[in-house]
Amino acid sequence: MKIRSITSFYDPGTLKADYTLEVLSSLAKECKQTCRVNGYEVQTVRLATIPFSLIKPDNNADQLISLTKAMETKAKINGFDYLSLGPALIGQPESYEVIPDLISETDSTFFSGVIADQRTGVSIKAIRDCAKIISQNATLEENGFANLRFSAIANVKPFGPFEQVLPQD
Repeated sequence: MKIRSITSFYDPGTLKADYTLEVLSSLAKECKQTCRVNGYEVQTVRLATIPFSLIKPDNNADQLISLTKAMETKAKINGFDYLSLGPALIGQPESYEVIPDLISETDSTFFSGVIADQRTGVSIKAIRDCAKIISQNATLEENGFANLRFSAIANVKPFGPFEQVLPQD
């Protein structure tokens, strides 16, 4: 049996975030080793955060690119194969626009875009924004493989691999 991924959930904005990341890294490595010893292959170890627009709420493209590159490097240094910086949120429509730039500037960071949630229902604008992202991603790599690192999501509950944390009102 293969285990697709061990995923650790992380909020880089919390107190002692670097220490938390080190602890998560140790736990993920220990879990992977325990699985291996018991005959289970673990394919990847992943780090998933809260939505990137909640980490850096102003959505300045250059700052988001720098932040994403730094977080990807930190994740790799700590033994994570992949990083998920969560979804663009319906309530923050500008967060969808920067995703193709973030994907083109990284190689192991994943994103998603919410197209429906319990609060808003289905968002036609978000569906269009996600379709635009998919079209743009298709041209980023010769084989269109950049789309592997983006998903359109609907009604995903918190603490799944495509975590959606809704901002508090």
